[in-house]
Amino acid sequence: MIDPLQIMENYEVSVAGEFIKDLNLSSIDKAVVLCIVNIANECASVTANLVGPVILNPEKMLARQVVLLNSPYGLKHSISENIQAAAAGEEK
Repeated sequence: MIDPLQIMENYEVSVAGEFIKDLNLSSIDKAVVLCIVNIANECASVTANLVGPVILNPEKMLARQVVLLNSPYGLKHSISENIQAAAAGEEK
């Protein structure tokens, strides 16, 4: 799992009020957002699922995965490419 802001500065999650209520959150600002990381081919390919983040309520120990419909993000966003882009001084 990774904080998506570590690999994409402008990452945003928009969820329905019902979802926030299910996690007993007073607002989405109280949530912790993490994305699932997949490591394949002996670390040659490291990707993050930015379309299906996991939203956590750390106070209540509750979590749910959400699917961001019509998302501009990728299912297999290359973390390796982000690291290389950051080293070159550009955002990927």
